[in-house]
Amino acid sequence: MPVTRGAHRAAWSREPDIMLESPPLISVLIPTFNRRNVLERTLPTLFQQDFPADRFEIVVVVDGSSDGTMEFLRKFASPCSMHFVGQPNQGPAVARNAGLKRVSGELVLFLDDDILCPPNLLSLHASAHNGQSRRVVFGPIHTSITSAATLATDWARIGGLANTEMLNRSLTPSIIRRESI
Repeated sequence: MPVTRGAHRAAWSREPDIMLESPPLISVLIPTFNRRNVLERTLPTLFQQDFPADRFEIVVVVDGSSDGTMEFLRKFASPCSMHFVGQPNQGPAVARNAGLKRVSGELVLFLDDDILCPPNLLSLHASAHNGQSRRVVFGPIHTSITSAATLATDWARIGGLANTEMLNRSLTPSIIRRESI
């Protein structure tokens, strides 16, 4: 049965209401604040995925940016379904929650705006869920060299692979499956 994108989407998406044969499998959720230049490098890495473009969507939450991010997104041509919402600056946690209310995929992949995605990110992510219920999937993190030094970027740059392997050994593999929010 087709799923109808509701009227609430028209207010924040540049797409008109359309009928979808099936919802996307993966929703990629990216909060951003005044990092248009970094987002300009991140989005193309998502568009070069080996995963079918009709099986994922990108939702960008612009968290009070004043650097032209919304204007950039309005003009941006995307090979997959891409939506964006603007809100007053409230921080990344609130931005992620706002985005969660707008995703339609069965799986939600949270990305920061400076993540450079390998071409197989989404296909590997989807395969990690095959036949599994409730899982959190974690893997190596590739950040832009222009990303600010934070605990997360330092962790990824200094010992990313070793840290990831240690984390994978200590955690039971488990990604967020969207069931009810």
